[in-house]
Amino acid sequence: MLALAAFLFLLALLLLWLARRWRISAGMPSGRITYSDTDRRNALFFSSVRYGLMGKPDYVVYHNGDRIPIEVKNRPAPRTPFESHLLQLAAYCLLIEDTTGSRPPFGRLKYRDKTIDVPFTDSLRQRLLDTMAAMQRDLATPDLDPLPQHHDPHRCAKCGYRDICGKKVQ
Repeated sequence: MLALAAFLFLLALLLLWLARRWRISAGMPSGRITYSDTDRRNALFFSSVRYGLMGKPDYVVYHNGDRIPIEVKNRPAPRTPFESHLLQLAAYCLLIEDTTGSRPPFGRLKYRDKTIDVPFTDSLRQRLLDTMAAMQRDLATPDLDPLPQHHDPHRCAKCGYRDICGKKVQ
C-alpha cells in the first residue's frame, strides 16, 4: 500500500511538472485560464456597446488579480510586433477593461518562437481609439476605395473580402 501511495505521489509530481512546462511553452502566465477560443465554434465573445467593438481573444488568464488577454500567432515572431497585432491585442485589453471595469496591465502576443508582453499603456490605448475613429470615418465615407496596406499575395488569398475587392495584390 505504501509503494502505491509513493508511486501515485511521484506520478502527481511528474504531471504537475509536465503541466508547468506546457504552460511555459504555450506562453501562458501563471494563473487560471478564464476564457479560451481554441474551439472556433465558441460563440462567446467580448462586446462593448460604448466602443462599438467586439472580439474573441485566444485566451484570457486571471493572473495576480488581473485578466490578461493572450493572442496566439501561428508564425515566427517579427523583429518588432506588427502594428495590426499590437492594435488587435489592445482591442482585447480595451474590451476586458470595458466589460469588467478592470484595466489589464498588459496583453501577451505568443508567436511560434517567442512570447512578447505588451504593456497596455495610455498611448497604446489612444492609438487604438484613434485608429477606430479613423475606421469609422472611412466607413462613413461613400465611394471610399481603399488600397491594400500590404504587398503580400498570400494575405489576399486568405482574406474574407477577396471576392469583392478589386485591389488584389499579385
